[in-house]
Amino acid sequence: MNGGCKMKKKLLIILLMIVLTVVLSVNFNLNMDLGDSINIADVESFEGELPGSYMNDDEIYFRADGSKSVYSFKINDMDFEINIRNATEDATVFFINEFKKERNEKAFNYLLNEIEKAEKYIYMSLYDIDNEYFYNQTLKKADEGVDIKIVTEEDNKNNYSEKLVKNEKIELIYDGNYRLMHNKFIIIDGYLLITGSTNMSDNGLNYNNNNLVFIYNNEITENYMLEFREQFYDKEFGKKGESEKVYKKIKLKNSEISTFFTPDEDYQKVILDYINNAEKEVKVMIFTFTDSNIAQALADAYNRGVDVKVITETFQSGSRWSVYGDFQNKFPFILDKNNKTFHHKLLLIDDKHILTGSYNFTKSALENNDENAVIISNNEEFYKAYENEFDFLWEKYSK
Repeated sequence: MNGGCKMKKKLLIILLMIVLTVVLSVNFNLNMDLGDSINIADVESFEGELPGSYMNDDEIYFRADGSKSVYSFKINDMDFEINIRNATEDATVFFINEFKKERNEKAFNYLLNEIEKAEKYIYMSLYDIDNEYFYNQTLKKADEGVDIKIVTEEDNKNNYSEKLVKNEKIELIYDGNYRLMHNKFIIIDGYLLITGSTNMSDNGLNYNNNNLVFIYNNEITENYMLEFREQFYDKEFGKKGESEKVYKKIKLKNSEISTFFTPDEDYQKVILDYINNAEKEVKVMIFTFTDSNIAQALADAYNRGVDVKVITETFQSGSRWSVYGDFQNKFPFILDKNNKTFHHKLLLIDDKHILTGSYNFTKSALENNDENAVIISNNEEFYKAYENEFDFLWEKYSK
């Protein structure tokens, strides 16, 4: 679809702010819809589960996602129950490529608009920040009092990041580590995750081949918030041990979504399992491809009759570590023709599974870099949007 794939119904954002200051032991039953929010003050104690919530001193803030859910918890010995009533769209995806400038602009405007709608906080873990409009929108929200926290890669220190560091209304830290902090995610108000392959740079948002995913779900953002806190507060990068994510597989209206963070999780094994179990098709778009184990799994799948197609970045294919030279004749394997960068990190499998995020097929991504990924399953419309982009680029680059 032009600019994005939207699930079932139009996104409704209803801004609701309820401030509760109570002293009696009373039950509260609150009905909320996508984008509604509640701010509870004078909190002395909290028991229960409220994923994606913002807790600061004596205040709890929560903004509802688009998934039908019920959350029960206790504050100051009072019982609360939040009912998210209407399951709306799971996610929206945009694609950026060199052929569709108007669509690229629509994707960027959607991103800026979601940032504009932030009420309480925006947490960013971004490999690169190098775009004036993104920078200005971030400053605007900080001036409005939104809590802005940013982690970024020290090797990409630039004029924008240095000005953000010096801004008293924004907290930005560099990873300070020889490995890459390669994440690409933004959390808004604990109800929206923005991720995919896109860097927040002029090239990333305007010219490079990328996908940009918006997922409206409190439990998914909770997993990402745990990862963000490790980076921002604990200054933990690279291998840290077992992942602390709370929710393993999240069920939405039209999808099941899982989250992954490397190097704490063996995402290579996850990819290999999906390829090895593929029955119909595996379509891949990948920036850097040096992992021979994944390449061999693709060759094996092709040999057993699976429709395997791979597009990779031309410049990266010339590296002596690239698998392209050894595998270009073992399955359909073509190079991009974008004079900028082919930047996807994406697998499509059997009309069911979408694997996307910041993870390239490299040893560094597996063992050293901080990376994030999501697997979106069983959403026919969403899968079709990704497949249409793949098929369009395959046709363009095969000529």
